[in-house]
Amino acid sequence: QRASLERAAALFPRSISSPALSMPSVRDAFRRTVDSTNLVGSGEQETPEAAEERKNREAIVQGLLKGRVVWADNFWQDYMFYLKQTHVILSVVTCHKLHPFSRSERHFALLANLAASLGFSLMLVDDSGEKGQNFGTLLAGVFTSLIMTVMHTVMVAVMQCSCVQEGSYLFHCFGGSGRKKAEKCGYAIGWLLSVASVLILIMGVQSGMYINGPLSDPALAWAYSQACSCLLSFASGSCMFAFNY
Repeated sequence: QRASLERAAALFPRSISSPALSMPSVRDAFRRTVDSTNLVGSGEQETPEAAEERKNREAIVQGLLKGRVVWADNFWQDYMFYLKQTHVILSVVTCHKLHPFSRSERHFALLANLAASLGFSLMLVDDSGEKGQNFGTLLAGVFTSLIMTVMHTVMVAVMQCSCVQEGSYLFHCFGGSGRKKAEKCGYAIGWLLSVASVLILIMGVQSGMYINGPLSDPALAWAYSQACSCLLSFASGSCMFAFNY
């Protein structure tokens, strides 16, 4: 990566007379970014500028991980920024680019969650297509909700890998290479959980094939539960922001 950046920097000669076209600041910024990342854990001395940029980046990453609420020192701007990082639907398309739990990973986790929840919804209806009201069905509903919560929490934790992100102790020990290896392990666990979600969906579809009534009722119940989850995420995020602000 360093060699490719050196070749890219050579494309911008120092002899160009115009200050706007000489590109030393762009070239130096690229080099400082790469140097500050590669020097972590290597024991080499970094420049003060690179150290300052590294600390700023670590502060941003750790702030995003820890749910920091004050960024712009403006209530509404900070509130909207917080929701963009924490809301279950909104964050899929609006989370910050430096957040360790990226938008693509949020898409992946959301789809797995939707698949598993639909599968459980189909398994909890009776032959007529309606959800049973007996104690066993209610207990199964609570149990499946716990399973969904645990699966989603574990998937977020392993794909986020907060213990090896910039600013953490393990990142300072092992650097970017250690983080990549840990993230690969997290992705493997995430894929296993997604496979489990698909299996739950398949079992739910097979169970739905024996329903004599229309499937529109359980489908509407599933859509209603997802809408409620979206509203609850908005309400809980708002309360947490107000409490911590």
